[in-house]
Parts: sequence; structure tokens; C-alpha cells
Amino acid sequence: MSVIEIIDIMDYVGDGKRPFVEGSEILKYNHIIEFGLKEQTKNKLVIMALCLQTSNINGHPHEVLVTKTIHEGNVNVSGSCSCKAGTGKCKHVVGVILKLQKTSIDSLEELSCTELCQQWGKVKSIGTEMYQTIPVKKFCHVEKYISPYSETLPDVLPNNIEEIVYETLIEGIELDPNISDKFKIHFDVPQGGHLSSNAGLHKQFINLMDQ
Repeated sequence: MSVIEIIDIMDYVGDGKRPFVEGSEILKYNHIIEFGLKEQTKNKLVIMALCLQTSNINGHPHEVLVTKTIHEGNVNVSGSCSCKAGTGKCKHVVGVILKLQKTSIDSLEELSCTELCQQWGKVKSIGTEMYQTIPVKKFCHVEKYISPYSETLPDVLPNNIEEIVYETLIEGIELDPNISDKFKIHFDVPQGGHLSSNAGLHKQFINLMDQ
């Protein structure tokens, strides 16, 4: 026999769909990390539970209390939560109630407030373990980014560097032979020489373009 029957949950939550949807998500993602009996009499059950904060997984969990009473055959369910909403019908309470619907009364174990706090101390790393940070580059659909500047000019330039640069710049452009000499480039680099820095070559090119 379940701790709480589905019909009693429906009576407690009411016509609203949202508590069921959000409570089901709490249950689905295993955010209820501990629960047990705080009090039990012939006509009353009080269940305590710990539920991870969705906005702060590694923070102290919400403390949830669910009470089931029976009076003259009528079942009444109520709940409370330490979250800011504090409505008694928040997603954490509904999530715990849905968990209890899947739990038999015989399987419930007694759990005091002290034991609940001690249990949290043992499993407080569970949020980190459930939601480990994964770099974007680890995802299969993300291609490795290759910078266009990953390859730089070599320190030693070929003897015909001026011709190579000139031919590259005018490739596909028809120039008047009478004015083409104006576009020829002369870099201050000795043939077969070395560049102390690529910045020097870049600066000369920029100066040329500004002319």
C-alpha cells in the first residue's frame, strides 16, 4: 500500500497543472535525496525529506514536511517547505508527495531531524556529482576552433618575397601597364634575410595601403 494514494494527491493539489508538471520534474531528476518518518500514529503520518535546490544545487537542500491524517475514513494531506515560495503546494512538496505515492508504508524508515542533518552531511556532494561541469569542447557537435592566426610568417623569407606578395595582391586584377609600377611593393627586408618580428612587415604593408 502506498504512503499516499494518487486520488489524495489530486485532492491536495487541486485543478492546477503546473504543480504536477514541476513536481514530476523534481522526481524525475532525483532531487529528493532523503526522506523518512518523523512521526507515526494510528491516524497520522509525518514524513520529512530533503530536496535539492534547483537554483543552487550545491546549497543546503530544502526541508520538506508532508503530513497525512485520517479522520473518519477521510484522508487529508498537507505539506510545508523551507523554500521561498512557502505555499505548501510548491514543486518540492508535490515532488515528495509523488515520491511517497511510489513508496510503500512498510518501507518507510524513521528519521529524526538530527539524522536528517547528518545524512545531508554525508551526501552534500551529490549535487556536484549529478551536475558535473563539462567544457563545451567536449560535446561531440562542437568543432574545434582553429584560429586563422595560428600560423605566422616564417623568420626566414624566400628571396623572391616581393614578387610573391605583389603577384598575390594583383591576382585577378587587370592593371594598366603604364601605372602598374605604382603598385609594386618594396619591403625593407634583405633577400634571404630574417624578420625580427612580423609586426614590422605588417606595418610596412599598412603604410603602403595608406599612400
